[in-house]
Parts: sequence; structure tokens; C-alpha cells
Amino acid sequence: MAEFYYSRSAEVYDVQQEMKKLLEYMGGAKPPIAHFAPSMWEPAVDVYETEDEIVALVELAGVNPSEVRIILDGRMLTIRGVREERAHHSRRIYHYMEIRKGLFERNLLLPAPVDESRSVSSMEDGCLKIILPKVKHEQVVHIEWRTSI
Repeated sequence: MAEFYYSRSAEVYDVQQEMKKLLEYMGGAKPPIAHFAPSMWEPAVDVYETEDEIVALVELAGVNPSEVRIILDGRMLTIRGVREERAHHSRRIYHYMEIRKGLFERNLLLPAPVDESRSVSSMEDGCLKIILPKVKHEQVVHIEWRTSI
């Protein structure tokens, strides 16, 4: 009578080979191992309008106010700066790393002309607030046409 020897290691090896083939097949569909961040990030903003002003709120937690530049060119408002990496004196293992560091810039087209000479900004609780008073429209003057003969 013949005796058969059954090896579980051969079965495990076959399953491993099948898994390897499956992973190679799906290799093109899986996400990349590393994501390369763009050179600049954009902070979240809220822009709202009242009767007299336009207000921009920019989320800049952890940003030193002296590192922020606000530029107004016509109706284009630009906020740029840098969020510095804090020095760490101990080894760390991150499980989530979502807070963006480095240079940032946000360009906003304002819904109405503003008076830059009366504009003010402040930073409180990690939020930059920019108040931009609207330009008061002058009265409309109607000019009548005259024909000369």
C-alpha cells in the first residue's frame, strides 16, 4: 500500500504565489507609495460681504504673523507667507501627518472694489481677519446730448 505525505507548507507556498500574482496584477491600480506635496499650499478662507465692507477670514494656525504678507492689487487680494516646521528634540513616529508646512499663497478675486487706504487686518486664535471697506460709489450724473447746427 502506498503512503502519501501531505505537506501544509506546499499549500501555503501556493497561496503565497497566487497572492503575489494578484498583487502584481493590481499593482497599476493601487495608490502611489509616496505623495509629493506641491511647493505651496493654500489656506482655507471664508470671504463674506456686508453693506459696507468685504471681510476675508484666513485659517493660519501656527503661522507667525510677521511671516504673512497681504497684497491688494485692484480687486485681487493675495495672502502669502510661510508656516515653519517646529524643531523637535526627540525621535517621533507619525501616524497622521496632515498639517501642511512651508510656503503658502492664496489669491482671491474680491466681489467689489475696495478702499485699500482704510483696510485693516488682525490675527486672533490662528485666524487672519482682513476688513476691506468698499469704495463708495459716486452719484451717477446724466449728461444730455446736444446737437449743434
